Amino acid sequence: MASGPYRRDYFGPAGDGTYSTHAFHHRDTVLTLSAKAVANSRRRHRAREEAADRWRPLDSGTFYVSTRALFFESWTGVRRWSLGGIDAAYMTARSQFRFTGVSDQGYEVHWLVTSAWAELAFALWALTCRVPHPHLLTLFPEEWRARARARGLALPRLDP
Repeated sequence: MASGPYRRDYFGPAGDGTYSTHAFHHRDTVLTLSAKAVANSRRRHRAREEAADRWRPLDSGTFYVSTRALFFESWTGVRRWSLGGIDAAYMTARSQFRFTGVSDQGYEVHWLVTSAWAELAFALWALTCRVPHPHLLTLFPEEWRARARARGLALPRLDP
C-alpha cells in the first residue's frame, strides 16, 4: 500500500550488566592500584547504564505497509511482521506508533516506529485486529472527517 523511510527503536537493555575488571596484584604500586580501581568503577557504572531498560535505536531503512503485514527493510535484510502478530499498539505522537508482540523466535519486542506511514500502519492493525480501539476515534482530525463526508466518502465505523 505504501512505503517510505523509517526509524525503529526498541525498549530494553543495551547490555546484560556484565563487565570485565582489572585484577589487583600484590606487586601493584599505589598509582597502579588507583588507576585500576577507577577503571573498574567506570566499567561497573557503564554496565549498570547498559543494563537499564530504556528506548534505544534499533535500525532504520524503508518501511512497507501492506494490508496483512509490516515490512522493515534495513541493511540486515527485510523483516516481516504480521499485523496479527502485534499484541498491543498505540500512537505516541504524529508519525510515531509503539507496538508490542512476540517474534517468530519467541521473544517479546517493544518497538517504537517513526515513519510518515505510522498512522496508516496503526489504522490497518486496529481496523483488522482491535476494533474498537480508543486511538482510532482521535486518529483522524474532525476537519478530515468533515471533508471526507462532504465528498461522499464512507467512513469506517471506529467505535463499538
